[in-house]
Amino acid sequence: MDRKASNIRRNYDLPPEFWDNYKHFIIKTGVRLHKAKFYVYRARQFTVYLKNVPMHECSPDDVSGFLDGLRERQDIQDWQVEQARDAVSLLLKEYLKVPWAVSGIGDKQTVETEI
Repeated sequence: MDRKASNIRRNYDLPPEFWDNYKHFIIKTGVRLHKAKFYVYRARQFTVYLKNVPMHECSPDDVSGFLDGLRERQDIQDWQVEQARDAVSLLLKEYLKVPWAVSGIGDKQTVETEI
């Protein structure tokens, strides 16, 4: 299956195979098998946060907003926010190769801090 999400109309249309392929990809990058399901969970949370914004059209501000929202939650610990940051980074930068995430285009501090 093609890793590109640009041909998917809405993020919730992503087929299970997309997430299975992402999971296999992140395991190959060094994420431990027992942690991979949590990375998938956080990446899926990000796609829900985006609502109808396709992942290839998201911005550094979208990533910051998602992570800030997690930080504000009482039930989320700092390590979980870091895990979500890593999961989104792997998704956008390494897996989907979203241009701004790969090249560092955008707010430099946001890109360096968040992705």
